[in-house]
Amino acid sequence: MKTRWMTLFWMICLSGCVSQQETRIPSFPMFVNNYQTPGNLRAANPIGCIDLAKASNLLSPADIYPGVRACINEGDYTKAVDLLALAGVYGRYDISRVLDRTAHQAVFVIRLNTLSSMTKAQEAALNSAKDVRFKKDSKELLQLCDQVKSIGAPAYKPVYMLQHGMSAFHGINAEAVNFDAAKAWNTALDEYLHCPK
Repeated sequence: MKTRWMTLFWMICLSGCVSQQETRIPSFPMFVNNYQTPGNLRAANPIGCIDLAKASNLLSPADIYPGVRACINEGDYTKAVDLLALAGVYGRYDISRVLDRTAHQAVFVIRLNTLSSMTKAQEAALNSAKDVRFKKDSKELLQLCDQVKSIGAPAYKPVYMLQHGMSAFHGINAEAVNFDAAKAWNTALDEYLHCPK
């Protein structure tokens, strides 16, 4: 008797499982809406492949990365790395003065958009140039640090980043009010380039 109930139980279970497997959930097309605020990731003054000595502290990372791409296209990897250094330091500085954490990925997105289309050969050449310019305690790194320091801390409003975060959708100003500019500048130089103090 017990065996009969078990057999019946398993038959019901299996028929239920089979019918569930045969039941298909209709697939619906997925729609993704990409909402953007004015100024999101926008370059106000995009540059070409320029020497770092010609850069100014009015250029945001959004302005500088097109120059990095131009240098890569021209095969001038030393200039590309120098501009990457400036954009990286400025990005770190901007993260310190923008309170909205959802906005902080702006620099990563711009960098990804700029560098993702590199060929393997371009990527290898850029990494080689970075190894030389960013080598800890090297004269190349000291020279690069001096150049970035001489350009100075950013003197632009980080609109490209402020407009990237959720605060922009809610009309909230995410710019830090009591901001220690000198501390943020030294931290950015240290964290991104590891410049000696």
